[in-house]
Amino acid sequence: MSENKLEDFINNFVDAAETCRDKRLINPTLVLIYSAIDILGSLIKSEARKDFELRKSQSGSKETFGIRHSFCFWVDRYMEPGKYLDPECKSIDIYGARCGLLHELRLESNINHSHGAKIITYAWGIASVDDLRHSIAINEKDYIAIHLDTFIDVFKNGIKRFLNDIEMMSVASIKSEDFVAGLSTEIMRQFLETQNDANKLQDRT
Repeated sequence: MSENKLEDFINNFVDAAETCRDKRLINPTLVLIYSAIDILGSLIKSEARKDFELRKSQSGSKETFGIRHSFCFWVDRYMEPGKYLDPECKSIDIYGARCGLLHELRLESNINHSHGAKIITYAWGIASVDDLRHSIAINEKDYIAIHLDTFIDVFKNGIKRFLNDIEMMSVASIKSEDFVAGLSTEIMRQFLETQNDANKLQDRT
């Protein structure tokens, strides 16, 4: 795949997310970012699977590889949430937030219960993330507070690191012709069907 085509494709997501953010469309902003991470994770699925199989062999786990693992693998490698978002934030927390928003337009999902993911709340605009954290502490909630601008910046920096990772580029699995600016209706239909099937599979794991 052409790295420039991939970069252009990803930047379209970033531009759209920032446009939504500037228009105070918070949920669409997050939907675009979570969806982009889904795609980016799929590009390094083979690396994520190797990491998964190694951990599985060490732990004796019987779970199967799914979207969650490639999503979290990308977040851990390129966004480092505990370092750049919040010391308590883990990739599984972001994945739980992704599932809650994309599937049910909620803050939480079954991932919060099945995998111990913490609920993420976002401050945005001129709101202070410290004030949000203070409110969470007063209400004795075990939530994670992140400012939306910080989340976008960390995501953008993750993209830069990803694009600079030549080794990862060599294992990208999506064909470059699928990234042209004007996707045909047939390609879009196939893509959406693939995503829906993958989401159904993930819901069962």
